[in-house]
Amino acid sequence: MSGPDQPAIVDALVAEGLAPQGVPEKVSIGAKDRPGSPLWASQLPDKVKEASWPGGVDFITVDPLGVVKVHLSKFVLDVGDILPRLARVPFEVAAFGHYYPEWTLQKLKTTSFADGHFPHGWGCAFRGAGHDRLVSTRWLAHGGPWLLHQGPDRTSLVQFHAVDANTKTAWEQAKPGHKKMGISDVGGYLSPRHRSVTELKGLYIPEERLMKIIVHGRTVPPREMLDAVFAIRTRASAPAQPLSGIAYVFVQEKEAAAHLHDLWLHGLECRVVRNGVEVRDDLDYEPPPSRPAWA
Repeated sequence: MSGPDQPAIVDALVAEGLAPQGVPEKVSIGAKDRPGSPLWASQLPDKVKEASWPGGVDFITVDPLGVVKVHLSKFVLDVGDILPRLARVPFEVAAFGHYYPEWTLQKLKTTSFADGHFPHGWGCAFRGAGHDRLVSTRWLAHGGPWLLHQGPDRTSLVQFHAVDANTKTAWEQAKPGHKKMGISDVGGYLSPRHRSVTELKGLYIPEERLMKIIVHGRTVPPREMLDAVFAIRTRASAPAQPLSGIAYVFVQEKEAAAHLHDLWLHGLECRVVRNGVEVRDDLDYEPPPSRPAWA
């Protein structure tokens, strides 16, 4: 889990039973291991970087990048039960690892949020300002083959596979969602370290703080849309040519129709020249939420 207050995250995880309970066997302060104490939680992250419990399997640690990591060897996953508990933890972005030993043994490749987070497993979550890491909140309900659970305090839990699926089935269910919710060219998550690879060329409209990109005879790739969102966010308050939005203007109806859903998902405008008049096709577009077959 990442968020601005790591000690508060640790305290809440312990209080909600989402972290090992009791006094740890040892704590790591700098490069030294010392016996655990009842005050270990209050020392995170200033002094204690990791606390581990007997057996060395269960632990809680603050990654150098500021991410709080927890491992519980005995935990029964009940999505309906965990959601309100997560809502009481002051995190912003969370990634939940796998609970299938074979996923590690087979060295299955999966995406992640990086910056210290575990690779994607059964789910991930966003709370409050953490939603700003997505290209648009539309991505949650419409962006991928996952099951979305909404909780209090703007808490969104994304479930990648059925919790009772076997190892192979769970992997096949989760794989597409991992890619679309992780850092990838087709993903909808914007890493704080995102680097654009697209040179956006268009007509800037000063009074609208808008860039228009004319499209004719080409396909706009998902990575360009991702970089377009990044451009809007990084140039929102730029002293020269501040940017509030980007509109893709299509000359042909069929090209506009083919791009409408993905542009809408990214929060980008989809326009088409119809009977000599430029009109927006995205304003009245409202597709049904996506829902995986296993749900």
